[in-house]
Amino acid sequence: MNNIDKQYQTLLQDILDNGVEKKDRTGTGTISVFGRQIRHKMSEGFPLLTTKKMPWKSIVTELLWFLQGNTNIKWLVDNGCNIWNGDAYKNFENEFNKGNVAGIRLDDGTERVANIDEFIRRIKVDDEFAKEWGNLGKIYGFQWRNWGGWKDTKQTGFLHKTDNGWTVKWSDLHSFANGTEWLTTPIQDSDQSLYSDEDEGKKVYYKNITLGYNDSFCPVQVAKVIDDKFDKYVGGIDQIQNLINDLKTNPDSRRLMVNAWNVGELDQMVLPPCHYGFQIYTRELSPKERIELAFKSIESTDGNSAALLWELSCQGKKETEIMKTLNNSPRNIPTRAISLMWNQRSVDTFLGLPFNIASYGLLLEIIAKEVNMVPDELIGNLGDVHLYSNHTEQAKEQIGRKYTHEERTELLKQEMGEENYNKAVDELMPFGGGLSGEYEWYKIPHHSRKPFPLPRLKFSPCPITGIDMEYQSIAQFQIENYQSHPTIKAPLSN
Repeated sequence: MNNIDKQYQTLLQDILDNGVEKKDRTGTGTISVFGRQIRHKMSEGFPLLTTKKMPWKSIVTELLWFLQGNTNIKWLVDNGCNIWNGDAYKNFENEFNKGNVAGIRLDDGTERVANIDEFIRRIKVDDEFAKEWGNLGKIYGFQWRNWGGWKDTKQTGFLHKTDNGWTVKWSDLHSFANGTEWLTTPIQDSDQSLYSDEDEGKKVYYKNITLGYNDSFCPVQVAKVIDDKFDKYVGGIDQIQNLINDLKTNPDSRRLMVNAWNVGELDQMVLPPCHYGFQIYTRELSPKERIELAFKSIESTDGNSAALLWELSCQGKKETEIMKTLNNSPRNIPTRAISLMWNQRSVDTFLGLPFNIASYGLLLEIIAKEVNMVPDELIGNLGDVHLYSNHTEQAKEQIGRKYTHEERTELLKQEMGEENYNKAVDELMPFGGGLSGEYEWYKIPHHSRKPFPLPRLKFSPCPITGIDMEYQSIAQFQIENYQSHPTIKAPLSN
């Protein structure tokens, strides 16, 4: 069953029929409705729309980026996800227009701003440039993993060997104030053996560690060389970790929420969050639901015969006795179902919403596996639900239309091949027969963009908290049996 595609197509038609024209920050213009909802039962399949082909890898990449707490497009770009490129570039372009960044010098001595392709190429190869201009501010990942945190800054220096051992050589206003171009900080004793003469002059990133204070109350510091090229934020509230802890200890809580709308920091984001928060709800599974889960678990691992034998063994037993068996089972059959509801103030319905539906569906699946619960319902509360004025024709295409007889005939020819089609006509038509059997056999649709059955998601358990988070593999999230209509391209408004 695929109700999510049908709901989405109905929503597109709703906007086309009832939307009012509105201006917007991008200057594109929209038609808009207000206050709509999407609901999906996860048991019906993974909510990846089939009425157009969806970019699954980009959906996974962005969500993992959020969960890492990352806010720099460098990681996205390196993994082939370009959905935030326009926002980063717009910020860079604005700073060029303010005179805060150098442009590309032309033959006549004037400068122009780098175009977006030049900008992204530099993000890929220039870490210092990416560190400054790839950063999008305190957007989703920051608020999810480090609400209220601050930047854990790193310094840049060069390895330099002295008579007393290895140091980091650095220069800033302090060195000039002391009448010298360079100052040095000794590398901590435990790391001295890591370097050889070949490392002299090598550029490194480091942090100062204060060991104490001297008689003049000045800090005594050593340098710790680190691998990270980009600043990270520390000291804030990890809402994801808190959510996982609460789900494990107090699953009936009404405070199972994660918020990205930090009013005090909206001006520190390239774009305020469109989907600004989500809430989790759990419930106890009924004995019948747990028995069905146990059957499916046995069937998937030991085969259908073993599952049927187990089902037969349960006959005649009381529910309490079966539940006791399940509770002691090494299969760890879940006891609760988990649902997720997200709230979204601004909904780019053609390009953004299909992405949001799949992304929150994936987040629900990841959280469910982390806390050993069964994904139940996915709900989206949608505020300003709009179509950009240059997306209306694409929306009509995705809604679809009824095929004419001639169009269905052409589809049948494509499926059968010209020769086989003509042979069937010659054999059946003289006797008054039609090709209805062939239309049914080759599943020729009556309607364009008719939804296909939903796919299934497959992935191994993986941490979404702690230091292992950033090493998750994008490829470990696999969509099975995904069948879709072709991609429908549309311009992105930034």
